[in-house]
Amino acid sequence: MLKFIAEKLIQKKWMVLSLVIGGILMISMAVCNPMYINGALQNLLTTNLSNSFEETGIYPVSVNYNMGIKVSDSDWEDKNDIQIKGMDDKISHINIPIVLDISLLSVKKSSVFTKLNTEENNESIFFQPSNLSDLEEHINIITGKNYNKKVGKDGVYEAIVSKSAFYNLNLVLDEVITFDKLKDKDGNMIKIKIVGVFEPKDSEDAYWVMDQELLNTACFVSDSNFNKIANAIYFDKKSAGSVNMNRTVLYDYTKIDYKDIDQLLSIVKVLKEQNLTCTFADAFKEYKASNQKVVTTMNILQVPTMFLLAIFIYMVSSQMLAMESNEIAMLKSRGVSRRQIILIYLLQSSILSLFSMIVGVPIGYFMCKTLGVSNSF
Repeated sequence: MLKFIAEKLIQKKWMVLSLVIGGILMISMAVCNPMYINGALQNLLTTNLSNSFEETGIYPVSVNYNMGIKVSDSDWEDKNDIQIKGMDDKISHINIPIVLDISLLSVKKSSVFTKLNTEENNESIFFQPSNLSDLEEHINIITGKNYNKKVGKDGVYEAIVSKSAFYNLNLVLDEVITFDKLKDKDGNMIKIKIVGVFEPKDSEDAYWVMDQELLNTACFVSDSNFNKIANAIYFDKKSAGSVNMNRTVLYDYTKIDYKDIDQLLSIVKVLKEQNLTCTFADAFKEYKASNQKVVTTMNILQVPTMFLLAIFIYMVSSQMLAMESNEIAMLKSRGVSRRQIILIYLLQSSILSLFSMIVGVPIGYFMCKTLGVSNSF
């Protein structure tokens, strides 16, 4: 029977070729469209988030936690660890790779006097000892040196300041600033020496997403020295929250699957109820508004093409069937049953469909990859 079918197909090779081409194109379109829609929606999400970052300067997918921590009896590190673990538990459901995890720790702002802002002139400045995680990896020291990670023998802590803080606050390199309102239990005042001035290695780095105003009032010390300062300072009951923790976790928005948007929005809702600030809710809602438009547009573009291909295949098939009417009559006259004739045409159609599928699927994939090189429609 297969030999008979092969001879039939060879006899009408041009009609068969037309039918196969139509089948290949239809299968290619059927394969390409959903793949391309998925790629387009994914690209739309990534592009929207990237554009949002460029236009607003606000990192599009981040979680921020800000709180004051009461410190007493040298328990700062323990309480800080508890807060970090608490936030880790809250954000553990966000299954997106983390780009940066930035912690800004600050002691309360204090009014201090410097060499150029003297008590005689009644020109104090507001300044606060701070620590910024991984700071050294993201800065260049432009004047002076980096801080020593250990406290000096004279009890003075070394610190660096941003270029804007150095000029705006009229600071002098290597001067020692005394924080007369920050004292330990023995009444000793905290002293910090400004040993260096820094600027960002890359101002476009997502690391600098924090409020830039914070850089204008902070002097940054090492992790170990900040812990010593926080543990040394004596806070009475009225000073609760004098040590502030501001932690920002940035997620790789290029790794977000558009299919997870609804799940992420539900997580955001829960996080907001837990006093965490999330930046990606608005960006996701904007994406969802344009998502359906893309799907509708792609389907509208596909339907006419598929319809025309279906008509073409129908016309070719009808023509072939009309040409074979005499052949069918001859088969019946020789005792071939109706069931056998149906089986012959079923096998013939299956062979052509299988060949179209084998060729059409790779072509559809290639078409999708080719079209996907474009960044827009």
